[in-house]
Amino acid sequence: MSFVSVVRIDTMVSTSIQTVSILNVPFAVGDVGQLTNLALESRGLITAPSGPCLLLASKDPVYSRQLAASQFAMADSGAMVLMWRLVHPKTIIQRVSGLAFLKKVLEDPRLRRPGALYLVDPSPEASCRNRQWLQGLGIMIESEDQYVAPMYQQSAVEDVALLERLRSKAPRYVLINLGGGVQERLGAWLQDKWRESDGDAELPTLICTGAAIAFLTGEQAHIPRWADRLYLGWAMRCLKRPRLYVPRYFQSIPVLYYTLRDAFKSKR
Repeated sequence: MSFVSVVRIDTMVSTSIQTVSILNVPFAVGDVGQLTNLALESRGLITAPSGPCLLLASKDPVYSRQLAASQFAMADSGAMVLMWRLVHPKTIIQRVSGLAFLKKVLEDPRLRRPGALYLVDPSPEASCRNRQWLQGLGIMIESEDQYVAPMYQQSAVEDVALLERLRSKAPRYVLINLGGGVQERLGAWLQDKWRESDGDAELPTLICTGAAIAFLTGEQAHIPRWADRLYLGWAMRCLKRPRLYVPRYFQSIPVLYYTLRDAFKSKR
């Protein structure tokens, strides 16, 4: 069974990328620079599911389909990549940290164009902090370029008000800074609703990197570059907030089994 495919990223851009399907999610092949450029040229949903998100996808078929609807996903879970490589030592997939990806995205001059970026934030406090930090980078967004998301129900993450706001503002890029398991549902819903009426025309790039921006602004524990490159971001989080993160990552251990099972299936 072949598990590598080539997909067209955008009907408006003659760009394609290889993906490796793991747990039904199309993980992109490439380094962080290549995937940053592809994401910024694309239109639609870009995700970076963590181990806890992949565990949720294994139990929730709706969420699994929403992740699968990504234009492409980044293999942010180092444990998943390691398990896959045990079975496929010559695999072309490599880990791409969502944090490193976001840093690259925010360095790109395309985000400094007026009205190019729109943020979906989890709270007014986070919205203010993110805005001030981005302005310090030279990305001059204002409060009208941000939306504070309500508390969504897990079973139905839909937001007509946000959809109408995006259609009115027409940003090129939307950075969704919500929790994993929620932001991907919201991004998939926005993508579906946009395409129902407008196709891919003017569909923004919907980037789901969750709390990554909070690690950059200082709201959450700083993750040194060496720790991120050694797949130890989870350990830094656990050291900073053990009561929150230790149970979350412990509960994600079954993802190792699911990845191995999927890897062996792909060899048949």
